Amino acid sequence: MLTRQVTRTGAAFLLMIAVAQIPPRYYAKLSIYLYILGLILLVLVELFGDISKGAQRWLNLGVVRIQPSEIFKVVMPLTCRDTRKNAARGPREYFTATCAACGGEAKVPFEPKSDRPVYCSDCFAKMRENG
Repeated sequence: MLTRQVTRTGAAFLLMIAVAQIPPRYYAKLSIYLYILGLILLVLVELFGDISKGAQRWLNLGVVRIQPSEIFKVVMPLTCRDTRKNAARGPREYFTATCAACGGEAKVPFEPKSDRPVYCSDCFAKMRENG
């Protein structure tokens, strides 16, 4: 019994270290997908959940039993923050410029300056391929 507990604690600690190495901006990008995953897991708990101490809140995945509600303790603040951040941002303004390579029209999300060349998306892609 003690060996099993030490093994699980060690595995959880290693998982915690691994998850802590991922920058927070990646979690913010994944927040809506994690939210949907959490909702699916909550529905699975309702359909197939294990009852423990009078409450049906555990989902048995074979190897481990989890409480999907615990996922929402992390996902909900991330999703709310991301939703508010995106709602506050207005539509992106684009500026029209002349491509320095082909002379065509280029729409860019920044105000072009005369001292720096601006490229259309095709010319920019060609420049990146050529190095």
